[in-house]
Amino acid sequence: MEEEDAVLIDIDGALATSIQRKLRSLKREPNEKSPLCIFRVPAHVRESNKNYYEPRIVSIGPYHRGSKHLRAMEDHKWLYLQDFLSRDPENSLQTYVDELKALEPSARRFYFESVDMENDEFTKMMLLDGCFILEFLLKWYYGPHDSVFDVDWSIYLIAVDLLMLENQIPFFVLERLYHLQKAPDGSSTDLIDDVDSPSLVDLLVNYLMNGDVASPISITAGEIHHLLHLYYYCIVPDQKLPSKSSKMYNFLLQLRSFIQRMTCRSPPSSNTRAPRMIPCATELQESGVTFKRKKPDILFDITFDDGLLEIPYLAIQESTKYSFMNLIAFEQCIERKKRYLTSYAAFMDCIINTGKDVAILQRSGIIENKLASEEEVAIFFNHLRDGSYIDYEDHYHVGTFRAVEDYYKSRWHRYRARMCHDYFRNPWSILSLLAAVALLLLTLTQTVFSILAYVQPPS
Repeated sequence: MEEEDAVLIDIDGALATSIQRKLRSLKREPNEKSPLCIFRVPAHVRESNKNYYEPRIVSIGPYHRGSKHLRAMEDHKWLYLQDFLSRDPENSLQTYVDELKALEPSARRFYFESVDMENDEFTKMMLLDGCFILEFLLKWYYGPHDSVFDVDWSIYLIAVDLLMLENQIPFFVLERLYHLQKAPDGSSTDLIDDVDSPSLVDLLVNYLMNGDVASPISITAGEIHHLLHLYYYCIVPDQKLPSKSSKMYNFLLQLRSFIQRMTCRSPPSSNTRAPRMIPCATELQESGVTFKRKKPDILFDITFDDGLLEIPYLAIQESTKYSFMNLIAFEQCIERKKRYLTSYAAFMDCIINTGKDVAILQRSGIIENKLASEEEVAIFFNHLRDGSYIDYEDHYHVGTFRAVEDYYKSRWHRYRARMCHDYFRNPWSILSLLAAVALLLLTLTQTVFSILAYVQPPS
């Protein structure tokens, strides 16, 4: 009996030792918040849209490293590392290695999944991938272009791969490597005033937006997690919305209530749930809604006012699918209450069901379709937010959802739209209506005179 107790104690002690060893391997304090920034797409989402989340030509970071179909670009990484180092002979390779070794623990903690790589192997990966991205940018901006740039499809695939959620390295790694470099002698390096070298953020923003930057991005390198995060800020700039406790917010509420009383419109009940769905574009058009392109083209800035639905312009091509799927997947991983892009995707999913809805938006200048057909655009929007979560009571477009639904439910709007559709479609319809009204008035006049003649005949 005593021997059995001793064995049990030994087993329990071994288990506790094993657990303690695992806890020590986490390499962080118990109360430290882990800066998880580079995530994996959930398996149930990946199954239906696998091609949108896995790189096709170049792997960045540990998640897809070693994949067979990506090995061809590994040789180019070494060539790009050689070109990158040759730009500044004063810094030796050992300098870069030492800098990245110091960053290795922090970089490793950025990943959602534990990275099963030795420290030196992880550091080598950061060096190769980081220098590949930077050298690719420098060749794009300064030149000269090499064989990678001579093949159009490779440029397209690299651009898509660099913006995939699972294909990232921490931005501070890129920032550190970039600061160790020096601009080429005698070159004009600034994108704005041709005086100073561009910061890494400026260089990347102009690359990501293809030089089409409406306004400067007010974000510093320390706030950026990775390239996809920076691209998210380019698409969805930080919005300074009035706080619910602010005087401005209270004033806007009072102004809205006053307008509703003056127009005899009762405000919606606070107990009414926000709509989950709204009618498609075809049904909205039949109820009298007019579609118009909203300017400036800020993607999520959709407005609806008294039957006029304004939506910003969007060109849809093959790369749009990849970037939007990964941007929405990234938005699901960050603390952002309004979910701008997810809310936009939910709205577009509602108003686009078939190719007919896409055609309506095309005629209004809202959508430029560069895919094979309108049906393909409809399928894209119908699956854009697969697996994503949205709080229907508190998302960015909840007010637009309510306004559109209230307008559509009004019978008067549908009757007016049907009358306009039946009788005011073209000049001949209008003339026919006017002729019918004139004939009716003449008939009524004749009838009235006939009755008067019968009731009070002339003397």
